[in-house]
Amino acid sequence: MLSNVMAERPPSNEQEKDKQMKRAEELASQALTLLPTFLASPDAANVSAEAKKDLTSQLHYTLGLVYLQEKKFGPSEQELLTALNSKPNDPVTYYRLGIAYAQEKKDDPAMDALGKSVFLKGVSEAGARDILKQLYVQKNKSEEGLEDYIKSAGSKIGQ
Repeated sequence: MLSNVMAERPPSNEQEKDKQMKRAEELASQALTLLPTFLASPDAANVSAEAKKDLTSQLHYTLGLVYLQEKKFGPSEQELLTALNSKPNDPVTYYRLGIAYAQEKKDDPAMDALGKSVFLKGVSEAGARDILKQLYVQKNKSEEGLEDYIKSAGSKIGQ
């Protein structure tokens, strides 16, 4: 949890941000290393399968966000995709994935991820819609068909 807060709220000072992201990465990596041991322990016997998936997803999301903050886009994409394998209906993870793809000029995968984020609604919807609209208009020279694109992206969630 601490690593997630650290990744979500980085300092504006670059030197402090680098330091905080390094520590957040250490904490998230350590938690991921210990996760299989916890999940196999008697303590986890009463934890629901859904809660285990959420925990797994959250740890990979956090590491993906740390990598995104550090501009390590490939590793960020991999961690965010792994998070989505555990929890495929998370609009914020799709939003962050879309940003990672967009930073690498991977416009089609960025649009797909952002379209899924918009489709799922939530706190990331407005930001995802803004970036998606820019990419969509850049590619199609018009907003026409954007809503159909969002519905189509949404229909592919979990596939």
